Amino acid sequence: MVAVKHASQDLVDERCTDRCMDKQCSLCQFDASKCYECFTGWYGKHCDEKCPKHCSTADCDQGTGKCQKCKNGYFGEFCNGKCDVACDTCSDNVSCDTCKKSLYGVFCNLVCPKECIDCARDGKCETCSAGYFGADCMCSIAECTNATNNKCFRCRNNMTWYSFQNGCCPCSEHCLRSITTNRRNFNTGNCMHGCKNNYIGEKMHR
Repeated sequence: MVAVKHASQDLVDERCTDRCMDKQCSLCQFDASKCYECFTGWYGKHCDEKCPKHCSTADCDQGTGKCQKCKNGYFGEFCNGKCDVACDTCSDNVSCDTCKKSLYGVFCNLVCPKECIDCARDGKCETCSAGYFGADCMCSIAECTNATNNKCFRCRNNMTWYSFQNGCCPCSEHCLRSITTNRRNFNTGNCMHGCKNNYIGEKMHR
């Protein structure tokens, strides 16, 4: 009969009398000195090496000790490299794969606009800060000076802002503006006096 030994069950033939010789070995066969599987968190021929502490899970390759994936902030086969302080994840110590919250840019060295809680690598808002809403989080509740039933009717500066929902949004910088009237319609945000050169449409696209 083939002898199979599990450290947790001490299986040898039918009498289960011997343990695997290596303390952290979970499976040995034929003789107690040959280990085939280690307990979680251990690796090596005799299961006497601890997996790197910065692996994303407690497990690692039982032959080499390499991590399948690293915890955020670390890189390398053994996750022994430390990412730049601005990186959330990285593949080397030169650039970031993803940035920490509120940072953006190729090197994650730029701070997201105040309107954003978080932004993409190009700086575009993904989550708005309290009091801001709309595309790119540019609309502001604080800019509204006259609101009723959660609807804004007048903005602090009607020359460059227009009312929208419960706040105000900025007019496009590409709208033409007269000296005496605002750039955009109060209710729609459409340009009142046309577009600057090289721009077309109600919302001013190049």
